[in-house]
Amino acid sequence: MDEKKIQEGVRLILEGIGEDCTREGLLETPDRIARMYQEIFWRYGQGCKGTSVKNLSCKKNNEMVVEKDIVFYSTCEHHLLPFYGKAHVAYIPDGKVVGLSKLARTVEVYAKKDHRCRNSLPHRSRMR
Repeated sequence: MDEKKIQEGVRLILEGIGEDCTREGLLETPDRIARMYQEIFWRYGQGCKGTSVKNLSCKKNNEMVVEKDIVFYSTCEHHLLPFYGKAHVAYIPDGKVVGLSKLARTVEVYAKKDHRCRNSLPHRSRMR
């Protein structure tokens, strides 16, 4: 991630809306936003690299395993605005189960890339 480019972009936005980037309250804003983007996009572009899921053997079971209310944070690719929600994951094990923490980690990996808000939040009003 190129923090210098992000900082310069923030300065250009501030200037573009008529702000004085040398004003005391804005002096550190480009750096703060670059650090925030570092945190928000820390896995961006990594996909599932470094995420391993180990299966545990279990008796033959055809009952659904459900993990509900997994909180996630993501970013809208059209507006670069953060949003959050809850995901629910369910599967039917075929002699193998995964730990519930792995399901939450998988949601986190996929949430760390930009998404179109209207696809990710179908029940919300559309952003224009």
